[in-house]
Amino acid sequence: MGSAFTQADAIAYSKDWYTHAIYTYGPVTLAKGTTVIFSAESWTPANGPEWQAELVAVWVTQNSGVQLSWTADNQAYNQGASLGFTDAAPGGVRRLPVYARAVRQLSMTATAKAAVDNFQLNYEIVYRKLTVADQLLYGYAVSPHLLALAQAGGVTEQHIRDLVAKGTSPVTWRAQADRTLLRLGDHAASGLYHVTASTTTAGTLFLTATRTGDEFLILEDIAVPAASAITLYGTRDEDTSLVQVSGAAFGQVNYQPWPVRYIAKSRVSFSASAASTLTSVPVYIRIGRYRLTDLWQARLALGTPQQASALASLPAKTVAQVAGGVQ
Repeated sequence: MGSAFTQADAIAYSKDWYTHAIYTYGPVTLAKGTTVIFSAESWTPANGPEWQAELVAVWVTQNSGVQLSWTADNQAYNQGASLGFTDAAPGGVRRLPVYARAVRQLSMTATAKAAVDNFQLNYEIVYRKLTVADQLLYGYAVSPHLLALAQAGGVTEQHIRDLVAKGTSPVTWRAQADRTLLRLGDHAASGLYHVTASTTTAGTLFLTATRTGDEFLILEDIAVPAASAITLYGTRDEDTSLVQVSGAAFGQVNYQPWPVRYIAKSRVSFSASAASTLTSVPVYIRIGRYRLTDLWQARLALGTPQQASALASLPAKTVAQVAGGVQ
């Protein structure tokens, strides 16, 4: 997991309410012709899909001979004789926001007129749990499971439809974060590191953050300011190497860290590897500590196989608000 967005990644992300992941492709020699960068499908049932994947940004080398395109469900982007050329992207391999959401299939390809050396492509995927309000907004079939949870707490489908029509639901991630994420501070393991990168597959462990008390963790920022040729492997809970970041891909020296959101219920750890042993490689990792409130217990429980027992201990109204998307 972690080297490219796949169904396996989607399944791992489905353990939590929301994931904002970043992937690094390169630096590599991009071959002439069409290269599949990633392709994922069949991560959620077609009837009442409960999970959505979104391509939200790309960072790509400028080249007049390279076309970048992606497909989200039935919608194709940048496919045409004059579309998708990466010399129109921001210079310096900088972030270009895009928005392509899917519940069935999401993929990206790069087509080169000739081989391109030192080609770099980064992309960001947001993977999130849908609510009944989301399903109504996007025109998806409503999940009987989510609707039943909403109705059990007194939230009817008609009420949700009325709020969607009014424009007050669904509640966006940013609004949820601003209103309900109660930050306790940075985890003590956050900070500015000098890392040793070994040649072993597992790499050299340099960070372990473990939650304490009534809280959960969110991995929020990653940076390799010197763009060193290392690979960072991040493990979230029991998902080994869920995060894989090429240090050489971080081309913006003294630029902003990459924004990510990986929710962890118990721990986050990082190791570093390289083709040859490297020492004192500068790395920045930021992990936030957050209070595990009833709302967030409900959100996180909805993504777990044991959700029935986990939700049973929470107020039915809280669960209904979360499942319905009307809190």
